[in-house]
Amino acid sequence: MEKPEPPPEAVLLGTALKRSRMSARKAAEKVGMSDGRFRQIINGYQSLGAGQYAPVEGPAETIARMAQVLEVSVGELEQAGRKDAAEELRILSGGSGDTGEPEGQEWIIRELKEVRERMERIEEFLAQQRR
Repeated sequence: MEKPEPPPEAVLLGTALKRSRMSARKAAEKVGMSDGRFRQIINGYQSLGAGQYAPVEGPAETIARMAQVLEVSVGELEQAGRKDAAEELRILSGGSGDTGEPEGQEWIIRELKEVRERMERIEEFLAQQRR
């Protein structure tokens, strides 16, 4: 099976990463996520093993955090078709980032949400492969 093509926002973020001259590991650290997940979003897929790949599209908040670190603008995200992430970036850039969660634990909550979403996509993909 061929690797899926990355979505437009992944291409945009990948280009911004190259432009920043930052390593994916350093950028992921600044975003507050694992470098493995960061690379999956930038590449637009995750490996399932045995030559199998599943498409990956990052949640709006994650894309916004990545865009903020990589200095991608709201307009660029909108042009890439991620108006949801552009709105999240506006919130991140403009202040009102209060989530109501205890300070210092927001990243854990975001990561758990991403893991759940990733597992759902993998389960859907595997179910399709079994058919």
